[in-house]
Amino acid sequence: MTDRANWTRKLLIICVGLAATFPLAAEHVPPTPDGLAEGRAVSRLFVKSDNWEPMIEVAGHFGGEDTDFGYRAVRLGSYYRVHQNVKMGAFYRVQWGARHDDDWLLLDNGDWEWRETTARAEHVVIADVTPRFLLDFIPGENWVAAVKGRYLFNTFNMHQTLLARPQLTYFWLHNRRPILNVTAAYGAYMALNFSDQLVYRRAPYLDVVYHAGDLVKLNAGLARETVHWSSSQDLKDSGAPDYSVDQSSWQITLGLIFRVDP
Repeated sequence: MTDRANWTRKLLIICVGLAATFPLAAEHVPPTPDGLAEGRAVSRLFVKSDNWEPMIEVAGHFGGEDTDFGYRAVRLGSYYRVHQNVKMGAFYRVQWGARHDDDWLLLDNGDWEWRETTARAEHVVIADVTPRFLLDFIPGENWVAAVKGRYLFNTFNMHQTLLARPQLTYFWLHNRRPILNVTAAYGAYMALNFSDQLVYRRAPYLDVVYHAGDLVKLNAGLARETVHWSSSQDLKDSGAPDYSVDQSSWQITLGLIFRVDP
C-alpha cells in the first residue's frame, strides 16, 4: 500500500471516529430549546418618607417549560437617598423555584431533567447603589441615565452575584406631571464564585411605566434573556459529565406599582 493510501486510510478512520463521538457528546449536554417565552407578574409597594423609601415586592414567573408559577419571590427592604442623584438600598428576598447549575439532573437513560425546586425556599441578601444623571443636553430634555450596581448573596448555596445595569429613561411629562416612563436597559449578571463564565446571565430589555394616578402605576416590559448553564464543582465531583450551554428566552412582564407619599 502506498504512503498516500496509508494517509487516506488514517484520515478516514479519524473522521469516522470524530463523527461517532458527536452523538455521544450531544447526549451529555442538557436540552435548552431557544425562543421560549416566560411571563412575569410583579407587584411593588413603595412608601415615601423623607429620604427613606421602604418597599415590598411580590413576583411570580410562569411559562417556558412550566405551566404554573415555577418561581415565586417576596422582597422586603428600603431605598435611602444619600444624595440628590444617588440612591442606596438594602433588601431581603425569599424565593421558591429558583434553578442553579446543580439542578440539572442526568437520568440513567441518558436524558436530562430539572430538579423539582418549586417548594425549595432560598434566602437572598441584596445591597445596591444607583447613581442617576439628568441628560438635559438631549432633545426633549427629560432624559435620565442611571447605572444600577447590585450585590446578591444566596445563603442556600453561598453564590455571590454582581449585577451591572446601565439604563436610559425618557420621562413624558404634562404640566409637570409624569405620564409615561420608557426605559431601555441592559443587565449583566456576573458570577463571583460560581459558573465557568463571568457573565452568566444577560438581558437587554425595554420597560414602560404608565402613571394611572398618584397612587397606581401600570408596568409592562419585554426582555431577551440568555442564561449560561455549566457544570458546578459539586457536579464534577459526583462523576457526572461536564456541560456548558446557553439558553435564551423572551421575558414578558406585567406589573402594578403602588406609591404612597404620606
